[in-house]
Amino acid sequence: MMLVAGTGVGKTWVAFAVALAVWKGTSALGGKWTASRARNVLYLDGEMGESACKERLKALGQAQRRTVDEEIGGKRFELLSTMTEGNALPDLGTEEGGEALLGWIDKRFPDVEFIVFDNLSTLAPTACGNSTECQEEFRTLLKKLKARGISCLIVQHTSKSGDQRGSNAKLDILDAVVKLDRPSKKGTAEKTTRITVSYEKCRNAFGSDIEPFTVELSPPDGLLATSPCEGQTKKSAPDVDGLQPAWLENAKRMREDGMSYRQLAHALAQSDGSGPTHETVRKWLQKIGE
Repeated sequence: MMLVAGTGVGKTWVAFAVALAVWKGTSALGGKWTASRARNVLYLDGEMGESACKERLKALGQAQRRTVDEEIGGKRFELLSTMTEGNALPDLGTEEGGEALLGWIDKRFPDVEFIVFDNLSTLAPTACGNSTECQEEFRTLLKKLKARGISCLIVQHTSKSGDQRGSNAKLDILDAVVKLDRPSKKGTAEKTTRITVSYEKCRNAFGSDIEPFTVELSPPDGLLATSPCEGQTKKSAPDVDGLQPAWLENAKRMREDGMSYRQLAHALAQSDGSGPTHETVRKWLQKIGE
């Protein structure tokens, strides 16, 4: 999955929130995205530095009454800032860089399940070139990580045109591309920033599950409290890992009990106040082979 945004939009805040949710097996962005279970997380920072990253993680963790220094259910959260002396990695867009990262994982964190690359321009500058060939080594790295069962979130800057920097060839292997934008420079309240979240690509979700939504960065309430846009309603949350809807397991059980798709949609809506349409329920259950 790739998270694309311009400078100063808030992509690192969103990436941290997603990483913490995956680590804890909870939800991010006010419940819009949900991790189906807790996972070991590695956060690769190539821009902010360890101190600044820890300050943001601490702020988010305190709001959620958790710190990244503790284990939850045996799961670890590791921050590796390549800006810190002794932590430098070669360009991850090269064969040398890819092998260096895999070697670090084998030695330091062999049971990692989710990796955040923040961001591609600093961690893998070669992969941000405009030719297909310059993407090849980073694509190879992603394939090797996927073969190990490791999911990835890649944070990337936009170009002057508003698209992600470099060739689109690296997007082929990704299940989803999500773009963040600022509808205005000012939020709805003092010290509040509004961000729109929209899908440019989503391989495993349909219909209302991938409609755009808005989040508000509003300290001190966790810095990622959400409020729906005017005219929007809350939609069910895709799972961060593979974007599987959080309601799918419940729907599968209810379907096995003999409920129709319309009855399922109604039951799911009553359980959390939102829920998917009956068509979305049908497509998902058919996709997983009900």
